[in-house]
Amino acid sequence: MIENNIKWENCVGVCTDVTRAMSGQYGRLQALIKTKAPNVKWIHCVIYREALAAKKITPELNFVMDIIIKVVNYIKTRPVKARFFHKLCEELGAEHTSLIYYCNSSWLSKGNVLARVYELRNEFYIYLQTESHNDAQNFINLEFIIKLAYLCDIFQKLNDLNKSLQGNNTHILQLADKITGFQKKLFLWKRKLEDHVHTDCFPALQCILQENSIKSLDPSLKLIFTQHLSSLSEHFENYFPENLEQYDWVRNPFQSTSPSTPLTKEEEQSIQLSCFSAVAVIKNKYRSKINVEKEIRVAISKLEPRFEKLCSEKQAHPSH
Repeated sequence: MIENNIKWENCVGVCTDVTRAMSGQYGRLQALIKTKAPNVKWIHCVIYREALAAKKITPELNFVMDIIIKVVNYIKTRPVKARFFHKLCEELGAEHTSLIYYCNSSWLSKGNVLARVYELRNEFYIYLQTESHNDAQNFINLEFIIKLAYLCDIFQKLNDLNKSLQGNNTHILQLADKITGFQKKLFLWKRKLEDHVHTDCFPALQCILQENSIKSLDPSLKLIFTQHLSSLSEHFENYFPENLEQYDWVRNPFQSTSPSTPLTKEEEQSIQLSCFSAVAVIKNKYRSKINVEKEIRVAISKLEPRFEKLCSEKQAHPSH
């Protein structure tokens, strides 16, 4: 902050994880920052919360996940077996010939591992069968493959959400909208499964059902998937309890509802803005527009445009 000449008084929010070194109120980072900026607000990292909400799965699906991690580690941690599996995939014409190592600390690892195993499920069966591995039969078990397909789909969606939350030039309101949208999708996917309508929201699952000429899911499998979707919804609600409707005026100051008991000064400013002459100039019969937000911002701005500089950057017409 000092090196970049940034004043602590301008710091209004800090986003970190929940480790004690970061979030401790006594002698930790949060406490040290508040000594410099008393009004700062601490926020738990949105991406980290999303990863925690997606971490827990139901026992039936966790059993599948444990087997996948076990067989991947069985091959990946042994160089000779990894080379043999690589050669087998090449001879069978697989698109990918190597596995992805599972790492619990990597947020996207679980989804990437599941996607690769699902793609190479036939190669897994052949290899594990030659190794006389106990889990070889799971890869020709239809119920196991259906569960694997569902896990592949749902974690792909969670990975897409996680990646959409990353990057620069964003703020908490945009991220909150993405989280809210995903929560609504969870209810939609659950309703689709319960109503026997479509499974097109889960491409891998739908592909497996079509390959085996299955018109509808078994009730026991449907119950497992809907319970997992319900559990996901509950975890997202627990990790994202904030009500950000109070900041609707930040999203769109021209369409948000005014507070129920505004201050007198705020009401005076609202009346002045509504009666501002710039609105009469902008909304006339020659410029009939419904939304005038951008024009209003320019009209009420105190910044004076530098016309000379703007004109100097433009090339005059050759004929002039």
